[in-house]
Amino acid sequence: MKNPASRSCARIRRSSSPALRAPSPPNGGEGKDDPSVVPPCPRGDFRGVPLAPVGRGARGDRPKCSSGSVFSRLGTLQGGAFASLLVLPKRLVWLALIFFGIATKGPTYATDWTEPVEIRQEAKRCVSYRARLDGQFLVVQATHEKDWHTYAMDNTQRAQEKLAGRKSLGIDRPTEIGLSEGLQLNGPWYQSPPKDFSKPDLRWFAWGFEGRALFVAKVRPSGKGPARIAIRGQACSQTTCKYIELEMSVPLPKTNSEGVTSEIDLRNLVQVH
Repeated sequence: MKNPASRSCARIRRSSSPALRAPSPPNGGEGKDDPSVVPPCPRGDFRGVPLAPVGRGARGDRPKCSSGSVFSRLGTLQGGAFASLLVLPKRLVWLALIFFGIATKGPTYATDWTEPVEIRQEAKRCVSYRARLDGQFLVVQATHEKDWHTYAMDNTQRAQEKLAGRKSLGIDRPTEIGLSEGLQLNGPWYQSPPKDFSKPDLRWFAWGFEGRALFVAKVRPSGKGPARIAIRGQACSQTTCKYIELEMSVPLPKTNSEGVTSEIDLRNLVQVH
């Protein structure tokens, strides 16, 4: 009778026979360099979405497995990759739709601000102006120095309404903006909400601006060259006033600005009377 241990040794010798051993992978690796060796995808779900192969890549590499990552789900749009999009969670689908909706929004075009043009009283700066095109809008910005102010574009109309035919000590010069050589108005002017400077007991009524103020109007090109803007007005402090007379040049866009969007929100401004 043979020893049981000898039978175990015989089984070991037979299993270690070269004819029965599994062939070694090429290049001494573990099969990862052989395109014919396809490892199975991991089993299980990711947030309720089954993991499954999504097809070979563009150069015949091994199939890739889908995972919880949005980018790995998208993969390459070959083989079954597009089908994997169908199992995306609804929230991700909605986020993608919102993103592409924003990305396809009309282009926004705005030129750079012009160099500021300063108004000075002797050596002190009173106010400065600069301008730019924002979509179909011309934007003029006034920046006042401390203790200085200018007057609204419709200051005269506002004062006459308050006076109702009565005489006044005087009406301060309103801000006026004229266009020429390249642009023409295509709508009404809008301005920042003006501050009421009126002194009714003196029958003096005035509205104007301190700090920064905007003047905005829809425009259209009327020539190829840069537009010329003329600004007139009156800057005042508590002790003195200075007339404003200036011109500036605004470059025009090289392409038609019709149909482009703008960052200007007219709801933050008031229409000039």
